[in-house]
Amino acid sequence: MPTPCAAPIPPLPWLRRFLLICWTIGGTALYGWTYFLAKTPALPPRDTAPIAGSAFVAWPLFAVVLAFSLREVPLEQWADALLRTASTGAFFLFLCIVLQVQFPAVPGRVHLALLIAGWLAMSLVFILHGATLGLARLKAMKLYLLGLQAPFALMFFLMHGFH
Repeated sequence: MPTPCAAPIPPLPWLRRFLLICWTIGGTALYGWTYFLAKTPALPPRDTAPIAGSAFVAWPLFAVVLAFSLREVPLEQWADALLRTASTGAFFLFLCIVLQVQFPAVPGRVHLALLIAGWLAMSLVFILHGATLGLARLKAMKLYLLGLQAPFALMFFLMHGFH
């Protein structure tokens, strides 16, 4: 068992896990649908639907990658790390939803800035949480980029196209 380099984060209670799963999956789905339903979306649905769809493929794949590559850490602890990371990203998706619904005239670049901020926040949450589980920060960064973001990007381009 690796020695943590920071104070361990207590496990999530089951109710909180359930709520975070609902928040993350619901937020991602709602994000994708909000732009389809909007009269004048800030980002076209051809961009937002692949973002939501790619997330639905990349996150479960990332969980499998972690389960097989980091066996020294209990699966429950990695599940909590993933939930905390994904729910951080869902927060930024909800900000995009609020902007889309309440302020549809906001330019698409503001939405893109929020998505980038969400990506950076998720990266930080995962890397810091990985450090508390004894994972070197560089290894956590590699796992995050290659295990989650690379499949996400591949799925996005397959769904969206390369134009």
